[in-house]
Amino acid sequence: LHQSVPRTLLVVGLLAILVLIVPKIGSASDLAIKIPHVDTEEWYLQSVNHTVDSLGNVLRKLAADSDMPVTLANVDLDTGERVKLGDYPLADETYARLLQRLSSRSDRTIPEGLKEHILEYYESTGTATDLGQRLNAQLTVLKGMKTVRKLN
Repeated sequence: LHQSVPRTLLVVGLLAILVLIVPKIGSASDLAIKIPHVDTEEWYLQSVNHTVDSLGNVLRKLAADSDMPVTLANVDLDTGERVKLGDYPLADETYARLLQRLSSRSDRTIPEGLKEHILEYYESTGTATDLGQRLNAQLTVLKGMKTVRKLN
C-alpha cells in the first residue's frame, strides 16, 4: 500500500501538469479550466438561498406545531423527478434491503405512509408483469455468469 502512494501521486501530478500545458484548442479545449459565468454563479446562489429558505420554513412550522406530520417529497435531488426502481442502483439496493427487513416478520406494523411509499417505488416502473420480466432477465444473466465462471 505504501509503495503505491508515491506512484499515485506521481501520476496525479503528471496529469495536472498535462492539463495545464496542453493547448486549449480543438478537442483538448474540454480540459481548459473555465471560471463560471457571473449569471451561473448568481443562479447557484439563488438556488442555495431558496433551499435554505425552504428548510427554514419547514423547521419553523415544526417548531410551532410539533404534532404536524413531516412530509418530504420523494424526488431525485439531481433531477427533481420522482424516485423509481431502476433509476439508481444504490437506491434500488437500499430499497431492497428495507423491503427485506420490513417483510422478514409478518406480524410487523409499519406506518401507512412508508407502506405506500415502498409500493409506489416498486410499482412506478410499470406493471407487475414488466417487473417480473425484468427480474427473470436478471436471473438469466446471473445464471449465465455462474456458468461462465465454471468454464475452463
